[in-house]
Amino acid sequence: MHSITVPTPSMTLSVSATKRASRAFTLIELLTVIAIIGILAAIIIPTVGKVRNSAKSTQCLSNLRQIALAISLFPQDNKGYYPRGGSNPSPDGTLVNYAKAVYPYIPNRGNSATGVVTNKVFLCPLEPLQPDATYANSVSQYTCTFALEAGSSASTATGSGGNGPRQVASIINPSRTYLLLDGVPRSSSDYSCDSSCTHNAALTDLNATPAAAVKISFRHSDNTNVAFVDGHTAKVSFTTLKAELTSVNPNGKDRWNGKIN
Repeated sequence: MHSITVPTPSMTLSVSATKRASRAFTLIELLTVIAIIGILAAIIIPTVGKVRNSAKSTQCLSNLRQIALAISLFPQDNKGYYPRGGSNPSPDGTLVNYAKAVYPYIPNRGNSATGVVTNKVFLCPLEPLQPDATYANSVSQYTCTFALEAGSSASTATGSGGNGPRQVASIINPSRTYLLLDGVPRSSSDYSCDSSCTHNAALTDLNATPAAAVKISFRHSDNTNVAFVDGHTAKVSFTTLKAELTSVNPNGKDRWNGKIN
């Protein structure tokens, strides 16, 4: 004969308490979970930031390639001469900087040539310039080297320093000659390119604070993005660039003037 056990109130309370205890977190467990979340956040957030900055740096290199391509197309319509780094003659007789001179060769161009920045190809994504800002002249955050400057005037239009435009054939080794680099503003909020903003820019102080001439910026993890005359791009470190600019070996500085073999 089978017997049936009827649960008593004490037995019911004991089972319920056991179930609640198994479902509830202890304070130690809760603190452990919070600590793990904090550790994961400390690892993930900087990584996400680095990935984002890396993507912006890649976009900057793409911008430089587009501008370098535009500069390489310019000589086809200008008797084999590159645009000057500083002033260039325009159809109306005025002098314009390199950015405005090559603007017609930029694909899907917006309106940076007049100072209203809607085309971001001249803007480095890592530089906090407002893309809808309006400036008095054309805008570019990329500075030129002497590769675009002839030793003496080659046309009636001369800009700062009296240097005229340079012939394509005069660049001895395009793949080793710097053309464009990341720049810093001429003043605290001015990236406008006038007739002198790029002249001599590559040979001024490295990573300088805003000053009278555009200088070189190393905003890509202590590197500057560079476009070479042949159109390819690369990152160059502060250490490398400083060594080249201060080197007693003339081949270092020849990267800037197109005379390197």
